[in-house]
Amino acid sequence: MGSIPPRIFARRLFNKPNQKRRNKKEEEERKKRKRVIQIQKHLFILYHHHAQPPQIMKNLIAIVVPILVALLSACGSEMPVIPSSPSCPPKTRNYVRAFIAPRSIEVESIDMKQGHILLRLPEDTARSVFPGASVSEEKNKLYKALSEEIENPLDWGVDNEISFCHTYLALGIRSFKVERTTMNGTTEDISSQTDIQFLSFQRVLKSHFKMEPERVQKRLATLTAEDMKWLPAGDEASIHLYVPKTQAKSLTISIGFADGTVLQKTIDRFQ
Repeated sequence: MGSIPPRIFARRLFNKPNQKRRNKKEEEERKKRKRVIQIQKHLFILYHHHAQPPQIMKNLIAIVVPILVALLSACGSEMPVIPSSPSCPPKTRNYVRAFIAPRSIEVESIDMKQGHILLRLPEDTARSVFPGASVSEEKNKLYKALSEEIENPLDWGVDNEISFCHTYLALGIRSFKVERTTMNGTTEDISSQTDIQFLSFQRVLKSHFKMEPERVQKRLATLTAEDMKWLPAGDEASIHLYVPKTQAKSLTISIGFADGTVLQKTIDRFQ
């Protein structure tokens, strides 16, 4: 095999990178042309007057679905985040940002001698979060009564810390019922005999209203079902129950929430 002349060898050597670049450039141009043709086809199908509605929907779905999937995967499955410093709606001074409805009731502890039950509405479980609503002056009777009680009327402006505008989450409790099943099997409602205390609300009374512990306990004892609906949801959402200290086959605690759900917890052999 004869040797290649130096001039031809040099030409081939320097032409190899150029050829690769040309091939790469041509490949990119082919891909661009292909994409342009695909886009033109989509536009033709979507906008041409002969296109059939099912075909239009099919192509729209093919375009929209991947975008939705990407957005959903980016968002994840976490609960919606409520802004740390939301603004009140226009012309609304008092506003509950959202109610929560826990999915379970947990019994933290039981002291049968004292008739004391500590419940917890865990906020780390799945729950429904739904928008709150503007509240009228009638709904504000709890805080208004408290402000009058300590002879320090509240300024119901949007910047006041006690305003419902700054209550981001409320428990939304609509009803609270405690039933006792006696040893002979009869059931009686002892809700009116049960002392219910909310730790999160105690903190509000102590920190914002500067109430003494004795006055806090006295005020908590007068809470009504309507009052409880607007109680702020604290970090622990703990509920203390003090039931009559008598033997019972079981106790059933029912808590209804503003979204219509009712949670029940039965404690057997309460004696």
